[in-house]
Amino acid sequence: MHRFVYVLALFCAPLLAPRALAQDVDEATRLRARRIMEEAQAHEEAERHALAGERFLDLYGVMSEAGLARAPVALWSAGYNLARVPGRGQEASETLRRFLVESAPLSQDQEVAGYRAEAATLIAELDARRAADPSADLQDPSGDGAAGEAGAGSGGGVSPVGPVVLAVGGAVLVAGLITVGVAFAQDQDLRSRCPSQVGCDPAMADEVDATRALGIAGDVLWIVGAAAAVAGLVLTLTLEDGGDGDAASAALQLRGTPGGAVAALQWRIQ
Repeated sequence: MHRFVYVLALFCAPLLAPRALAQDVDEATRLRARRIMEEAQAHEEAERHALAGERFLDLYGVMSEAGLARAPVALWSAGYNLARVPGRGQEASETLRRFLVESAPLSQDQEVAGYRAEAATLIAELDARRAADPSADLQDPSGDGAAGEAGAGSGGGVSPVGPVVLAVGGAVLVAGLITVGVAFAQDQDLRSRCPSQVGCDPAMADEVDATRALGIAGDVLWIVGAAAAVAGLVLTLTLEDGGDGDAASAALQLRGTPGGAVAALQWRIQ
């Protein structure tokens, strides 16, 4: 916050001084600079450092065009914020080095001297960090602070576990329905060959057993598939990628019964 207030003072002070001592800054430029500073302050307070850094660079451009000698201080604020954005270390270091060069005429100012000392320390830290991990500047080359911070707050995207379970469950459900359909067709064929189901050809006994087993298998498949599909849908809606695994859990229980099977799905959402 102190950096922002100081930049504001640096820009407004000349405007409040007598015209003989002030630089000629038109009203449109003054209002534009004030708007940019307010946006930069809001981004920095919200820890959207990438956006804050960009707006401070814009402020530097406006102050430079207006010919204000203290424009380099905006470079310090820009570099300070960019240094806190993954993947922007090199850009931050270059911006801070530019600040040191352009602020040299202001080094007699006590507060600017303090910023220069902080900038030198921060540059050394950034250079050491990049030397230890050359890939550091590749982690987030876009520097999209808004998206990165929003992603951190939201906890990640949809976990792939849910869609996979949903797809597998759907496939098993379809296979079960097809199996039940085949068993039903075979059963109708057997009934047509022995409508009374009394005194039928003993040779049909094996076919009857096979048809009954096929029907049971089909029932088990479609029940399990339906339960898995529901579990997959629940996980898709509740489980986030990169989570701790405690946000949602599901359990499928299957037990056999005379003539079929019973499946039970239980899930817990925190």
